[in-house]
Amino acid sequence: MTSPRLIHVAALFAAACLGPAAAYAAGLPVPRTAAALQGFVPKGWAIESKVEGDLDGDGAADAVLVLLQEEGQGDRERALVVVLRRGERWALGGTNQGLLACLGCLGVKGGDGAPNNEIRRGVLAVHQYGGSREAYASVHRFRWNRVRGAFELIGLDTEGGDTLTGERSSSSCNLITGSCIETSTPPQVDEDGTR
Repeated sequence: MTSPRLIHVAALFAAACLGPAAAYAAGLPVPRTAAALQGFVPKGWAIESKVEGDLDGDGAADAVLVLLQEEGQGDRERALVVVLRRGERWALGGTNQGLLACLGCLGVKGGDGAPNNEIRRGVLAVHQYGGSREAYASVHRFRWNRVRGAFELIGLDTEGGDTLTGERSSSSCNLITGSCIETSTPPQVDEDGTR
């Protein structure tokens, strides 16, 4: 049986922020502007995936890049780079080098760990999924704040559970209102698979 519960949370997770200054703090040397998307790819990195859509409400298609470290760099880390279309050029909207899992770091269910990013109605949603017996998933939602000139984390959904026993928990947090809805399902079977 699943039991929902409403709780309140603090309104911002700093580790998941996307801002131009984060590019330099995280050691990801990307410029503030470039003529082409490739200009935002530092040496030793490559574009693994890209999605396009209007993120700042100006009608122009912006881009979200997932960068992957090239081989020979140890754990091949990923970085998220968001760039905004400004006429014939691109401007850095934000970066994050800690949000995305490294290559192969999400277990059997996570495959190579590549995120699934989507842009819908000006909101960037970053989906990640992984695990093996214990599975987990998350969706981070970001929206451009025109006043601050930065992307803000506005929502976070998480889910986890034991695929053998059926035990599950999930939360869906709206960081604008500061509320979360949490649900949990107790184990349906014990460790031996019996009820």
